[in-house]
Amino acid sequence: SLHPSIPSSLPAFLSMIECCLFTGALAAFAVGFMKVSWEVWGELALCSFSVVIAVAVYLMDTISNIWVCYASYVIFRATYMLLITIAT
Repeated sequence: SLHPSIPSSLPAFLSMIECCLFTGALAAFAVGFMKVSWEVWGELALCSFSVVIAVAVYLMDTISNIWVCYASYVIFRATYMLLITIAT
């Protein structure tokens, strides 16, 4: 068993991982349509999203609820893809 709270319906958990790919792709795609001066707001956005990533990783490490861990991973992955898009 991977985790004590994982039920026998493992495909439902695996579909959460696919969700993070979709939300990350949507976030990265949405950046292209934002009318933001990245020269002005880029550093603040990078700092803010880095804090969101740090909180998500901290929650994944400390919380024992598997659903919170999966939700934190989705937030982490989507924010990371958004962050990489902004940085380029």
